[in-house]
Amino acid sequence: MAWHLEAGARHIRIFFDDPNDPCIDMVAHLPQVTPTRCTPEFWQERGWTQDTRFTRRQNVACKFGYLAAKTNWVLNIDADELIYTETGSVSDKLKTLSADTRCVLVRPAEQVQREGPGDRAVFRQRTNRKIVREVYGDLARALVRNHGMVGHSIGKSFVRSGLEDFKIRQHFIQQLGRQGAPVIDQTLGQSDGIYLLHYFNRGYDDWRRKLEYRLSNVGFRPRLRMLLQEALAADDPDAVEMMYRKLHHIDDRQYQLLDRAGLLVSPEIDFDDVISRYF
Repeated sequence: MAWHLEAGARHIRIFFDDPNDPCIDMVAHLPQVTPTRCTPEFWQERGWTQDTRFTRRQNVACKFGYLAAKTNWVLNIDADELIYTETGSVSDKLKTLSADTRCVLVRPAEQVQREGPGDRAVFRQRTNRKIVREVYGDLARALVRNHGMVGHSIGKSFVRSGLEDFKIRQHFIQQLGRQGAPVIDQTLGQSDGIYLLHYFNRGYDDWRRKLEYRLSNVGFRPRLRMLLQEALAADDPDAVEMMYRKLHHIDDRQYQLLDRAGLLVSPEIDFDDVISRYF
């Protein structure tokens, strides 16, 4: 949140699935931030309940936030995502878009841990089948359809406010109808110097705590889901952690291959400095 305020966001609405989350009080001093408590009454007013599937509730909350927005553009992101620009501001990039642009998709870069010399976090970008096979070897079959990523490989979208007759989804908007086509007028990414940084890997303990939930909520593609389920069912107590390291760590060989292909992003971000200005 502090990152996006610093980047120029005019307003941030945060949906707290736990209406009693103690973090709500932490943002009370910020006039640019509106915390929304997702109480049973909140969901009932939208025609749903707290037992409704989480992804469906996400879409409902997205639509509510979009309709309530008073800014020119609306961006829906999760707490483990942030928009990063190499040069210039987000506002500058949006100003270059034509007036008829409705939805702008920003491609993701996913956090992985580099092992070996200079051990630190970097971000990998989506890539093609050839490079996925070259970099990930036997694991490639589980990653190739997701462009070499474990989390989502789509990205998230800036949507122009005031649009009508569309369905809002987590990654983009769609035309009305059961099989509504995505409405994506432009895609931004590496060549534009802008990324959606996805902190999908925040350490083994956090990843392990969420694993069963992600497996039950189509958080992984089928082949990867099968490998993870096999690791959970194995007699080897280290099997799950070994799978985690294969998915979210890269060795020096993999680092060099991705780096030569121009597929790594290594932003220098001082979060402590940014956070201290708001909290």
